[in-house]
Amino acid sequence: MELDKIVEKIVEESGVKKDEILRRINEKEKELSGLISKEGAAYIVASELGVNLLKERERRLKIKNIISGMNNIELVAKIAKISDIINFEREGRAGRLINMYLGDETGLIRLPLWNDECKIIENAGIKEGDVIKLSNVFSRENNGIVELRLGSRGRIEKVEDVSIELKDMPIIDSREFKKANIADIEKEGYYEVRASIVHVFKKSPFFYLCPLCNTKVEKSEDGFYCPTHKKIEPVKRLVLSTIIDDGTSSMRCVFFGDVAKYIIKDAEHVDEDKICDNVEVGKDFIIKGKAKLNEFSGEYEIIVSKVSNVKHKELIGELETIVKGLKE
Repeated sequence: MELDKIVEKIVEESGVKKDEILRRINEKEKELSGLISKEGAAYIVASELGVNLLKERERRLKIKNIISGMNNIELVAKIAKISDIINFEREGRAGRLINMYLGDETGLIRLPLWNDECKIIENAGIKEGDVIKLSNVFSRENNGIVELRLGSRGRIEKVEDVSIELKDMPIIDSREFKKANIADIEKEGYYEVRASIVHVFKKSPFFYLCPLCNTKVEKSEDGFYCPTHKKIEPVKRLVLSTIIDDGTSSMRCVFFGDVAKYIIKDAEHVDEDKICDNVEVGKDFIIKGKAKLNEFSGEYEIIVSKVSNVKHKELIGELETIVKGLKE
């Protein structure tokens, strides 16, 4: 549903004035650091006002909002590329793999099909350029990149009469991160930067999701409620929003889950209310992730998929090579 129609529906059912609704949507988008679209923020505002918009649409995610660890994902996307069949042998058994790259107007994501799953492409009669609907799939991280998995419950079906314009992004595998200075990041893509954390935004480091539909939920007096599934036991996810600096420039950098734990001192034992204070501010890290434009701030930020300590021996070797080149 488009934003203006969402706002119109909220005004109609809640009785709250349009200007106030728009103000709340902007505040919610700012609160979530641009991690969701304005439409997503509007759905949250509607839920807070007791307006159920989910009955107006099917429960689907956009690719840019998919993070590792989600279940029961429903997605409508266009097939950007289907790889050739890769035949391999593992532990004496033959196997097959097809990589399917899916896109929508927000991004691209990989869906690997293993062994018997490869038959789905032939049975469903799908090809590059087709629009498909995925149901009951889940997301996992592979070598630092979030991708989809079909699993035993996942379904793929071809969708007719739906047009999707793909976001202009390169299709890359899970190991291709371009080394860059922060100052040189001027478009969306996958980057590796060496930078230190210089600031941590002091807000709650957790958010909560409905385990059935992955909707962000808020706590009320008697527990957590999802607009669709009513009272639920939510999935708790860690998120840390930071500013990083590499000497050329600075930018916002967001860490989720186990990746976020990596930058916390004594992560397994620190009290939850001390998490932000225990982030290793000032320490250099190798950070790999996806740079995207924050719709609220108008600036690029990195959604981190992998973080590691700087290997100083390798760094010294790189510096020696640079110095040698200058002398020559």
